[in-house]
Amino acid sequence: MWRSGSARGRFRWFAGIAATLLIGLIAWSVIVQVAKGSKLRAYGMDQRESNITIPAARGTIFDRDGNEMAITVPALSLYADPRAVLDPAATAHVLGQMLGFDAAAESELATKLSNQKQSFVYIQRFVDQDVADAVLSLNLSGVNGVSEPKRVQVAGGLAGNIIGRTDPFGAGATGLELQYDTVLTGIDGEMVKQASRGRSLPGTSHIISQARPGTDLVLTVDRSMQYQTEQALLARVNELSAKGGNAIILDTKTGEVLSIASVRRGDDGVAAIIA
Repeated sequence: MWRSGSARGRFRWFAGIAATLLIGLIAWSVIVQVAKGSKLRAYGMDQRESNITIPAARGTIFDRDGNEMAITVPALSLYADPRAVLDPAATAHVLGQMLGFDAAAESELATKLSNQKQSFVYIQRFVDQDVADAVLSLNLSGVNGVSEPKRVQVAGGLAGNIIGRTDPFGAGATGLELQYDTVLTGIDGEMVKQASRGRSLPGTSHIISQARPGTDLVLTVDRSMQYQTEQALLARVNELSAKGGNAIILDTKTGEVLSIASVRRGDDGVAAIIA
């Protein structure tokens, strides 16, 4: 009787321990799947997906007859996701060699690629297509290319003193580009891309919002007359060995500006059109 009771007691003791362990495992499984599930899913999505801005095209600047004066063209820029870069120093060295970086620029790039808190850093903007293709063909982990709008003045900077210029990120910096920046600037869009080891996966892009281009600007300036004014003024300054000169042509009936030109002689003694 004692032995039989002792056996039953031991069985109940082991059964109780097993039941406790089983309940503990089930409880932990529930905690992981429910309490931590959303956090783990968010972490996983952060590793696979990245939000990318779709830059809006800047409005075109036309002369009075509809001839283009300043336009926006697509250009390829190289960027990296530091979280996916396997060897920042080695990657920076390879990129530096291909893009013509000096030692300081290469070191700066290596520092950027080492920052694991960043998911997007520029390597170089507006890279020649042949160079960009050569870089991307290496399939460096974390290195990608993106098409961005680049501002270009038509006819070699004609009327540059009027139009002005934009900064490296496309915002107006001087001239009409600055004065009408809010008009010319569009609204950027956004898309999500899935990636593996920092490389975009084909067919996984999803546009969240489309980019909206900026508004075009039409000037009173006549492009042909602007060219003639600049060249005539430059010739006259050289003829008189003057330090510089200014010229403006107006429509006497409307007061509209048809052309404006400025020429200055530099310290080297060479006269040049102010752009």
